[in-house]
Amino acid sequence: MRAFSSFITALALLLGASTALLLPSGAQAQSVDPEWEPDGQNPAAISGSADPLVLTLDEAVRTALRKNLDLRAAQLDVEKANARVQEAWGDLYPSLDLSGSYTRNVVTANPFAGSDATSLLGGGGQTEWLAFNERRRLNDRSSITFREFQQRQQDSLAAAGISLGSGGNPFGVDNEFRGGLQLTQTLYSKQAFASVKGSQQFKDVSRYARDRQVQMVTNEVMTSFYQALLAQERVRVLRERVERAEETLQEVSTRVERGVIPKAQRLGASVELSNARTQRIEARNTADLARDQLKRTIGLSP
Repeated sequence: MRAFSSFITALALLLGASTALLLPSGAQAQSVDPEWEPDGQNPAAISGSADPLVLTLDEAVRTALRKNLDLRAAQLDVEKANARVQEAWGDLYPSLDLSGSYTRNVVTANPFAGSDATSLLGGGGQTEWLAFNERRRLNDRSSITFREFQQRQQDSLAAAGISLGSGGNPFGVDNEFRGGLQLTQTLYSKQAFASVKGSQQFKDVSRYARDRQVQMVTNEVMTSFYQALLAQERVRVLRERVERAEETLQEVSTRVERGVIPKAQRLGASVELSNARTQRIEARNTADLARDQLKRTIGLSP
């Protein structure tokens, strides 16, 4: 793309001012974004809103390479192909997953609910009191009262740092934080590598199609430019022909009035003037059509 643009720039320098094409002032009424013009400048803004737009071959090609709809579509295909390549490589890149959680325990669940430990940690304890006194009797020791048995249980729990005031899990915590980090790397995947290869080939095809479209657009712009330039020059030639025919008719009319030449020559001069004017009108229409075709090729509104 850069080499081709350099070639077009060099060609425009060789052709010089002879390749400048005048577009009518109506061409400035179209909306032309500065970003689509060479060097970020709008030729209409440079020349003024009331003057015709002077368009060189270099500017025409550069503008077409930015605004031509077919070339835009080809460039979008290349960008889509690049995205597919990146997507295919994404299946082979390492994956790092980070997870975390936070739990605030207002009331913790008692893990001993429904078991025999319930009576020890929060139950009445009558059965345990009887069993305790029975073991003391077998060891020839005196029994204790139920209140004393409960007091001993509370003293033991307090010494262990266990509080039963909340009625929940004595070993629970109020705030719980959890975090995890997982790294995954694909070592080999036949399908993934095949997808990368296929997407790369599709990218190459899209790029070649884009380059071909650049060449086609450039060729169309150059052809339309020179056709419009030729039509414009033909209008100039026919305008001069009409002026000469008008001068000839005036001169012949003067000589006829003086009786130097017959009236038939004045009639012939009048016919020649009418033919020249008709050809000038046709040339103007052809020039307008050629300019409209050039603007369509460039990507501007006719």
